[in-house]
Amino acid sequence: MLRMTWFVATAFFVSALNVQTSEEQRAVSITDEPHYRLIFENSYVRVFRMSLVAHDATLLHKHERPYVYVPLGPADFVDAVAGKPDARVTMTSGQVAYFPGGFSHSIRTDVGSALDSITIELLKPQSDPQNTCAEIVPGPPTYHCPTTAADKKNGSSNLPLFKTEETDVSLQWYGQNTSQAGITYRLGTLIVILSGSGLQTVKKGKPQEPLSVGGVLWVLAEAPTTITNPSGEPWSYLSLSFEGTEP
Repeated sequence: MLRMTWFVATAFFVSALNVQTSEEQRAVSITDEPHYRLIFENSYVRVFRMSLVAHDATLLHKHERPYVYVPLGPADFVDAVAGKPDARVTMTSGQVAYFPGGFSHSIRTDVGSALDSITIELLKPQSDPQNTCAEIVPGPPTYHCPTTAADKKNGSSNLPLFKTEETDVSLQWYGQNTSQAGITYRLGTLIVILSGSGLQTVKKGKPQEPLSVGGVLWVLAEAPTTITNPSGEPWSYLSLSFEGTEP
């Protein structure tokens, strides 16, 4: 009887493993998933804008590298990871998540709300992520969380979220009536606009193309950059700074 039970359990495990392997084999690359649009790429990142209307679904697709995920509005969707039970996920606009990659899944908007999001694929190998001032990955903060009180002069704040030895991720927020912001990063940095309207970069005193929500900007190391905010509305962006980048 014990031998028969072991045989049945083993057969079930092998069958489930075969189903999972079969699912993963038919998963497409993220670049071949039609809901994902590549909007920026360099040697450090690939940035995708992903949009789903209500009651729609992505193809089963692979995430082979670690990535940062952030919705550009309230998110309520079903995450179907190959070989695992479906999970319903709810996130607030601008909430940041990190995934180590190495899996395949599909996303469904069964609950009836559209989904608009940014996926930032990290192209360099990453060490284990550690929280800084927010609970993004499991476990308590490991890195020191600096004082992040708002600057009374311009109503801005910087919140370090988490980091690996290769990448530092932070959230920058500017309050109402902040007409412009000058930023300089020690390292090459990707900026993703999370909120605001009418934002523009300025070069040689002249406004450039506008930056809308979901727009991205690569800031060179030690390169002073100015962003103007003619609308006077609060705005925010996510920054990812990468070790190894030089002026």
